[in-house]
Amino acid sequence: MSLKVGSKTKNKEIAMSIPLIINGDNFELTEALKSLSTKKINHLTYNYKQISHITVTFKVENLDQIASGIVKVPGKEFTAQANSDDMYKSIDLLVDKLSTQLRKYKEKLSSH
Repeated sequence: MSLKVGSKTKNKEIAMSIPLIINGDNFELTEALKSLSTKKINHLTYNYKQISHITVTFKVENLDQIASGIVKVPGKEFTAQANSDDMYKSIDLLVDKLSTQLRKYKEKLSSH
């Protein structure tokens, strides 16, 4: 199952639209999960304006609830995976991992 969401963040100067694709790999996506993951992933776009595309995939393996994500910026792609016993925790962990990667990349760019 796949869901495409045109997520928008508002800036005083511009409104940016970023393609967000949410997939369930042998996993039923609920409206609550779609809504929460969209909201959490959108927070990445507030600080990182260069994001061009985001893909999030949810799956269950044994008892692990797994969330994985790909964030594309010009010339670079960031990937992360998080698992826990609860999918909502996995989403939080995934966003934290992607945010850390993006922050380090942004710092690296600004230090040059």
